[in-house]
Amino acid sequence: MAAPRSSQKNLFAVYGICVPLWNYCTIKNRPLIDKEFQRRKLVGASQRFPTKDYDAYYRSLLGVSGRVVYERTNIDNAQLHISDFSAFQGKPIAVVTGTADIDHPKALDAEIVDWLKANGAGAQHIYLGDLGIEGNGHMVMLEENSDEVASQLIQWIRDGH
Repeated sequence: MAAPRSSQKNLFAVYGICVPLWNYCTIKNRPLIDKEFQRRKLVGASQRFPTKDYDAYYRSLLGVSGRVVYERTNIDNAQLHISDFSAFQGKPIAVVTGTADIDHPKALDAEIVDWLKANGAGAQHIYLGDLGIEGNGHMVMLEENSDEVASQLIQWIRDGH
């Protein structure tokens, strides 16, 4: 996918944030990802992300394919469509939300869980704040308390979910 000229004004709504398409483009497998956009998107308001390691993390990021951009922004109706919900029946699904994830407020992820349940899944919303775990953003698995969060998920699995 060729990167649009920076003068283009094509903006797409991605998770409630308007972002220029070029935030997602790559040329010759080199990311053209705006560093501050990625910091806001992936670290956001997290109080747990190891900010001293952000530059190394940023250098590890790769752009996403044009197909993913089309799916995320629903260009030409490319967004995921599910017509057969039989695979959801009784499937245990944990939707984990941190208290500082700007893209996944508690109420939004609760609605996702309700939708999953309505379609047969055994879904549960695990809001970390309800467990006394505060300050996690979108990248929970990279944050300084990831072992604490993993322990909660391991217990969820052991409890038979």
